Amino acid sequence: MHSQETKPILEVNDLCVVFKTEAGRATILDKVSFKLQKNKTLGIVGESGSGKTITALSVLNLIPSPPLDSMSGEIRFQGENLLTFTKSQLRKVRGNRIAYIFQEPMTALNPVLTIGDQIVEMIRAHNSISKKEARDKAVHLLTEVGITSPIQRLKNYPHEISGGMRQRAMIAIALSCDPDILIADEPTTALDVTIQAQVLDLFKYLIESRGMSIIFVTHDLGVIAEIADDILVLQAGKTIEYDSIDKVFHDPQHPYTQKLLSLIKGGVA
Repeated sequence: MHSQETKPILEVNDLCVVFKTEAGRATILDKVSFKLQKNKTLGIVGESGSGKTITALSVLNLIPSPPLDSMSGEIRFQGENLLTFTKSQLRKVRGNRIAYIFQEPMTALNPVLTIGDQIVEMIRAHNSISKKEARDKAVHLLTEVGITSPIQRLKNYPHEISGGMRQRAMIAIALSCDPDILIADEPTTALDVTIQAQVLDLFKYLIESRGMSIIFVTHDLGVIAEIADDILVLQAGKTIEYDSIDKVFHDPQHPYTQKLLSLIKGGVA
């Protein structure tokens, strides 16, 4: 079964998400459940429209309304149900205890602020430290995520650095408040194969060095095989399969999972 430890850091039970559409109310997620253990990685996989990004966004209640109509179930972080939190309580969790790396760093980063300003702003939003201390921490973070000449890179605007470097900068921002959980939404999709491998190695290093828990969202089962302990397979907002990575890869129970795996083995994915 799934990676078992005493108490999961995050437990999602019967998560239902309903959107308002022109045609009426539509169920986007239908009773999705999973657990994330400390120091482990959960891979959420599925094709476009499967609900994987909505699942990730739901954890921090980041879905805009509209289209969001309602959310029900439980999202328990260290025992507390985040769905009962006020906006003020959620703000203390977002970025600080659970960090989110959005899909496309070029649009997620602010184009009119330097990389340094963006990291410093995030650090100071959650910590009572001086600008100089925050800047020193920013240099350390850029070094940690493998960016060379970090002092110089702090002065760069997003358009002045490569896609791989922008992704690393996004990871540095996400790490800036030492979160317990990192949610990475398709963090390798726009990268070439070499850079993708480097970013995956970086995530593995972060799990080892920081003892982090990660939710890794992707359409690519090949990427999941590299990094995840457990896997949640979604299709049309429903759980198709949920188990340890070894179990799902060696004995997939559902035809949909078998199809996704055949794409890897056929070299298509």
